[in-house]
Amino acid sequence: MLRSGGGVHPWSGGLFPSLAAGGAAVAVAPRMFEEEGSEIYLKPAFLYFDTFPITVNFADMIGIARRRDEVCIGFKCKALESDDERNNGVQRIPEKPTEFEVQREDCLIVLAEDEL
Repeated sequence: MLRSGGGVHPWSGGLFPSLAAGGAAVAVAPRMFEEEGSEIYLKPAFLYFDTFPITVNFADMIGIARRRDEVCIGFKCKALESDDERNNGVQRIPEKPTEFEVQREDCLIVLAEDEL
């Protein structure tokens, strides 16, 4: 479903323009529409990083997820999950240089074949 409440679905609003521009989402698209295999998961940051807090950019997150055969498509900041004005802490397909201060309780949003 691409439309919700008269507007563009929030995920498609970032994904499709990124596909057209040849952005990071290009790696995501083929796996999203496969019948078997990958699904979208929010995975805890401690699966990816050893020390906290840690400052990383989205390109770093993409690389670290790729080592686990996953595709990182976003980030969720636990401290902001009650903040509606900041999308409840969720950033989907941010620009690669966007920096995040990652805490242990935060999550990477990934396309993966399993939960852990």
